[in-house]
Amino acid sequence: MANPSLQKRNVGTPDALGSWSLRTRSLRRSVWTSCDHPYVAITQTLVCWNDPGYEAGPAPDPLSSRVLVVESGEGQARSTLATVRALAASGYRPVVAVPGARSVVTASRYCGRTIRIPPVEHDDFRSAIEAELAAGGYLTTMVTADAALVALGASVGHLVDKTSLAESANVAGLETPPAELFETGAQLQAATARLHYPIVVKTVFSGAPVQRIDDAVELKRVSDRSGPLLVQPFLSERLRSVAGVMWRGRLVAVIHQLYLRTWPRRCGGACAAVSTGPVPLLEEGVTKLLQGFDGIFHAQFSGDYLLDLNPRPYGSLPLATRAGVNLPSLYCDLLRGAEAPPVPLRAASGYMYRWIEGEVRHVADALASRDMTLGRAAGVLRPRRRVSHGPDSITDPGPTLARLRYAAQSGKWWPRRTSTTDPPDRSGARGSG
Repeated sequence: MANPSLQKRNVGTPDALGSWSLRTRSLRRSVWTSCDHPYVAITQTLVCWNDPGYEAGPAPDPLSSRVLVVESGEGQARSTLATVRALAASGYRPVVAVPGARSVVTASRYCGRTIRIPPVEHDDFRSAIEAELAAGGYLTTMVTADAALVALGASVGHLVDKTSLAESANVAGLETPPAELFETGAQLQAATARLHYPIVVKTVFSGAPVQRIDDAVELKRVSDRSGPLLVQPFLSERLRSVAGVMWRGRLVAVIHQLYLRTWPRRCGGACAAVSTGPVPLLEEGVTKLLQGFDGIFHAQFSGDYLLDLNPRPYGSLPLATRAGVNLPSLYCDLLRGAEAPPVPLRAASGYMYRWIEGEVRHVADALASRDMTLGRAAGVLRPRRRVSHGPDSITDPGPTLARLRYAAQSGKWWPRRTSTTDPPDRSGARGSG
């Protein structure tokens, strides 16, 4: 049977070789969704509606539909949950390998099976994954954390190492912010007097929180951090990103999105974003940068400056699915022999992504810092149409309950107030990893 070409379908069941389209239903609803505080839950009940429900499609082929999704950390990654849901929606069977016992993704109805593995920093992490793959029956592996990619020996070191990423990006015609490398936090502390604030401090590999530092006093907070540490200027341009799928040297699917708000507010990931039309200069540069790489990617920019590149699934992945390109399913279809489209599949513009817990935290922090009025807060939190949500789903409530348990056990009931130096109602996440 000839391999089918990938065709865009908004609703439908997978064909014999699988569909990259997500089967969705528009549900107007109120839902008690994931949160870290009763106020968060109540607010989400008011705003989390008209979000597409996820419905698992029939498996295209039991012998080649299992996908091993690898997570690291405490198991709270939104990217892992989004990957599992997107795969299941097109009939694939996600199996999740996770170190912790409090993972939100293993509570999902779409998680086919859970495998307990050692933490990513443990010597047995890689061997545990290799042993599972050696047992056979997997189409591919999707790793949702940079640290896990490095531990597994993936050939993406030049993309996840921010020092080498800058060199590769410049060759591809992309600009990167000026940066200085410090081997230790103590060495960075010694340079206090000559730094031009505000600055952003990040680790060479993504994983540890990115911190904005406004003055020498705040810099003392990172003096005990282990290195190497990368210091860049805090950029004021709007955050945007380019994400998609690369396959055999070609960009086969792409979404452009503009960040509206972030959490943490000063340096964090998108808690609200909107899909936009293409930015050709950035898209061309990313395509050149990713030559030799096959898979899902997410490149983050501040203006025209490349801040970070994730050669893996990412947190706001549901936006691409909602806007018409199911990236995990598309990549799996290509692995199974489906023909790549002659031109890149493009996500529709005008769709919105909301991570409601992050939205509420952003607004609460801005109100506490008196950077946002009550009227503006109400406008931010009002219900929207054409929206995709993060972990929040009335058809898949397990992760919500797991998140609540995690919040209760960890004591993380309310966001820590950040500095009042942020300008009013501004999402200052620059240089986030």
